Amino acid sequence: MHPDSMDTSAAETSRMPAALRNPRIWVPVILLVIFTAAAIYAAKLFAACDDTYIYLVYVRNFLDGEGLTFNGMKVQGFTSVLWVAILVVAGWLPGDLPDNANRLSMLSGLFVLIATYLFARAADIARGAALGVCAVLALGGDFAFYMSNGMETVFSTGMMVLTARFLFAKDPAGTLRSPYLPLVGALTILARPEGVIAVAAVVIYLSWKAGTRWGPVIPAVGIFAILGPVLIGLHAYYGEWLPNTYYAKAGGAGLANVGQGMRYLSNFFDEYSVAVVLLFLVTVLRRKVLGPVAVPVFAIILLWVINTTIQGGDNLVGLRVYLPVVPLILVLTFLGMRDVDTKLIVGTLSVIAITQFVKYNHGHLYGSSWNKPVLKHALGWREAYEPRRAIGVHLDGELEPGSIVALNAAGIIPYYSKLPAIDMLGLNNRHIAHNGTRDRSLPYGHQAGDGKYVLEQKPAVIIFSGAGADHGGYYVSDREIQANPSFQRNYQPKKLPNGRAAYFRILRREDLKPIRQPGKRPRRQ
Repeated sequence: MHPDSMDTSAAETSRMPAALRNPRIWVPVILLVIFTAAAIYAAKLFAACDDTYIYLVYVRNFLDGEGLTFNGMKVQGFTSVLWVAILVVAGWLPGDLPDNANRLSMLSGLFVLIATYLFARAADIARGAALGVCAVLALGGDFAFYMSNGMETVFSTGMMVLTARFLFAKDPAGTLRSPYLPLVGALTILARPEGVIAVAAVVIYLSWKAGTRWGPVIPAVGIFAILGPVLIGLHAYYGEWLPNTYYAKAGGAGLANVGQGMRYLSNFFDEYSVAVVLLFLVTVLRRKVLGPVAVPVFAIILLWVINTTIQGGDNLVGLRVYLPVVPLILVLTFLGMRDVDTKLIVGTLSVIAITQFVKYNHGHLYGSSWNKPVLKHALGWREAYEPRRAIGVHLDGELEPGSIVALNAAGIIPYYSKLPAIDMLGLNNRHIAHNGTRDRSLPYGHQAGDGKYVLEQKPAVIIFSGAGADHGGYYVSDREIQANPSFQRNYQPKKLPNGRAAYFRILRREDLKPIRQPGKRPRRQ
């Protein structure tokens, strides 16, 4: 820069109001502007998520005094214990529970932006570049999409970033002794169990940097002191150490789902191609600038990729499972560019942001291990919400209290029907998760089923597919039920409010159970 221009710039800066020169004022203002833009983007992308309503079923039942149950069934069909606790608090607030859940995930977006800024600043990245990283993150479609629909994805991303920030601690030995590290680490694991990857990497790296062999002991004891009572309580209540979702999705899979996981990883590379390529170039060309802290950050990213690939990716819209490592990729990239000319940094940030925004919105980007176009997948969610809600309300009025509904989409319909439900995919059913038949050719998370078991429970209604279908020909339980003579004999199709068919049980003599109420005639269950 020419000396005269530097003087002019300095003179102009000196004439600026003191408030505008104070980063304590302009940094929060810019973060709020970025958050507002992300919120507008999120509102545009919004699609209600059926999995969100699984959380809400548990929370609603807990608030009604029925325990953390799946409409009467005691099974842990949720992964994020911390998000359930947060939603319970949301349930005590005025307003509709689903709306409050959406607002909480929206506020989680602000939490992630603040955490990412602090993470970048801890990495000695300039304020402007740190804010630029936040802007790039906010323009990412997955971030905006999951910021609005009540899922734990964005919140757990924020916890991951807070944990990773410890890698840049100025006093490693003091940080290992601090109660803050085990607290954040335990909450990160409770937000998503995979958070243990980041927690372990941080503790091991700080111990190496502090030069102490026993460094991990203190934080490990602190983390267990927080996690232990929670895990013991969950085991005492549910009878299992891991969430039922683990057994339903990954139980006995081994490497059977790697193909789907590789496809999911390929879709991630497509969406974040510019950022990934830049990180590769920075790693190759500027290793010395990155320094040793790059090793644990890369370890977190690599282990995250391996874990996600082995489990088979994810079946929801976009690439949400990889969202927690996106801030790490961006910060690591600009850590290697921190001494580069400002114009180049601004240009690089702009290219990443524009590329991500265009890719997510042009209609050809693929996401999820189902390999569906992202926008088409999200549109399917939008179109599915109202029919499923209407079915739930219809069943609430049509069936007797206590009637069992067997279905695959185990969120919106059970929430609005308030009826006991059999999750035929096993995510909220212990028997199917542990003992069901597996079809590994089906998409990840939808491979388990047991039609014989479902029919033995004598559900009042069976809903095939996602919201009703004339035939059960896709999922395991659907196929087995359709082929069972008992189903053909005992069920008949009726139209649902969405025009599709569900199969209602034909009442037999053995189904008539008297209810002992003096002075009243027995009623049919």
